[in-house]
Amino acid sequence: MQINTHPDYVPLIFPAKARKDNEEFWLLNAQHNLEFHDLFEGQKKELFKVRSPKIRRSPAELDDMFVQWAQERDLNMEGTWVYYPWTKRMVHILDEAEFVELRTSRNKHKITETEQSVLAQKSIGIIGLSVGNAVAVTLAIERGCGHLKLADFDTLELSNLNRIRAGIHSIGLNKCVITAREIAEIDPYLKITCFTEGLDAHNIDAFIDGLDLLIDECDDMDMKILARQKAQYYQLPLIMETSDRGMLDIERYDLEPDRPIFHGMLQDIPPSLLQKVPAEHKMGLVMRILEAPKTSARGRASLLEMGQTLGTWPQLASAVAMGGGVVADVSRRVLLRQLSISGRFYVDLEGLIAEKEAPIAGPSSGSIETPTQRFAIPALDGLPGDPQQPTNQESFNSFLAQLNLEDADEPQPPLRVALPNGDLLTAHAVISGTPKNHTSEALARLQTLLLLNPLGHQSFYATMQIPAGGGLPHFEGYNFPDQHLVAFSMLTDYRSAAVLQSIDGGQIFKDIFQGYYNHAEGYLALELPADLQVLAQLIAQLNQIAAQVGYELKPLLFPTQLSLDLRNKAGYLKDSEMAQIQEIENKFVASTSLNIDFCDYIFLALLKKEGPLGSGPNNDHSPNVPPKKQASK
Repeated sequence: MQINTHPDYVPLIFPAKARKDNEEFWLLNAQHNLEFHDLFEGQKKELFKVRSPKIRRSPAELDDMFVQWAQERDLNMEGTWVYYPWTKRMVHILDEAEFVELRTSRNKHKITETEQSVLAQKSIGIIGLSVGNAVAVTLAIERGCGHLKLADFDTLELSNLNRIRAGIHSIGLNKCVITAREIAEIDPYLKITCFTEGLDAHNIDAFIDGLDLLIDECDDMDMKILARQKAQYYQLPLIMETSDRGMLDIERYDLEPDRPIFHGMLQDIPPSLLQKVPAEHKMGLVMRILEAPKTSARGRASLLEMGQTLGTWPQLASAVAMGGGVVADVSRRVLLRQLSISGRFYVDLEGLIAEKEAPIAGPSSGSIETPTQRFAIPALDGLPGDPQQPTNQESFNSFLAQLNLEDADEPQPPLRVALPNGDLLTAHAVISGTPKNHTSEALARLQTLLLLNPLGHQSFYATMQIPAGGGLPHFEGYNFPDQHLVAFSMLTDYRSAAVLQSIDGGQIFKDIFQGYYNHAEGYLALELPADLQVLAQLIAQLNQIAAQVGYELKPLLFPTQLSLDLRNKAGYLKDSEMAQIQEIENKFVASTSLNIDFCDYIFLALLKKEGPLGSGPNNDHSPNVPPKKQASK
């Protein structure tokens, strides 16, 4: 571990008493490429003015005061000269006591003189200098401490300049150095210590040594956990701000040494796992710590796009700047013992300053109109099954036989299925291999399209059930694993879905649904008869046949419904959605060699009884179009 004290961020300070015999000072003055700024006289006059608030002095009177004060004084030997190596500037300013008095004069009496003196004795450590840059600079401007320790191994990149106040000439510099230089140019008397190699288990104790407050603004999960464990051990208060909904954590380990880290949100995680969090678990822990469903609508959409269209968590300069102010304010009150609470708090501008009836969606295509035609089959439960027809028994046996074919990628001859009246329908078996994968992909894309559509979203989440004791939601007819339920729980507010729809996102849900439909043994694309009541009877009959060998056929209505709504230009579908439906159909036909229109067929998923797709006929969630009197809302 090395603490960087190189003058690449530390200004050289030459007080009056130390200048006369200081060889380095005179050597610097002899250089021809230095830029000199003598600010001493102006600052001294301003100090005269500040010290006499009852008297309004004119510029001429201040000039006379300064002339009188300067008599029999060598002005070159008054005050302090500060040299900034990175800009080659030599600046003449007031000595430390007068400089601090003048610079903090506008803090009074929001911060009293006594409080300012107390803060000057405090040390604050900041881990992470992206958001931490705004925190550090705000603390320095307000002079909320006398010593700042900064830790970050990372260097500035162009993409950081959406939220870090720095020039493009600073790209490639360590973020600690950039922050320390900015603070030094504001107040060269503030002590700054930089850990430019970042923190780890070997040097974090040295970083924490002497601190009165620890601020966590890093994005490394292992370090976040370690920082809290150390704050707990050393009984230090810890503050974190997330730049989303103004979420602020205060953890008072100084007052509550046994307080569990992250407000107890990780208490059920084995300690061994917290020592080094496996990569595959980090995002899950982040979502748990942030309480992902409580993040902003755009924040949730962004989390769902991590690893898809985003490589890291997005942050805006406006939120970062506000967060810097919030943390500086809370830090001051903690250090002055004016605030003793722990907890999680939100300074949510979107919630505080909002339309009275904010629209639920982002980009909108206008009001939803009732489609000209709806597709629905009667409920299958309780329908009498007609006597089994030999044709259907033979067709189902042929379907099962095709599942075991070695060359499953080759198109199979169509099957014939008999209606109760003896009429024959065409059915296409989609079995294992490439055709089945393409079918699962088409189903997943269509279901995701519905999920991100306002009406489809409403229909899907109408089936959501929250356990009585809290926890993750469940969806009727589905058997999603917990990690998928976390993703769905983040989309309950349609505003997040609207963001994903507007950027053509939501790949995570396409992957979830495709994995889900891949569990089917195969699919039967069944030609639609004119009479949907007869179709219901036929499906009930086919399920009787399938049940004899441990299978069931589950009807999936949404591909047919969407295709019909595409043909009828249903008002709830945008032009972009209709184009997607057409593209999905075309790709399915091209990749499976099944020349069928989705509006003329219904897909039946072949499942082993009590299979992972769930049971029952209502596992569909096509959009329930409201009555016309509600459609214009």
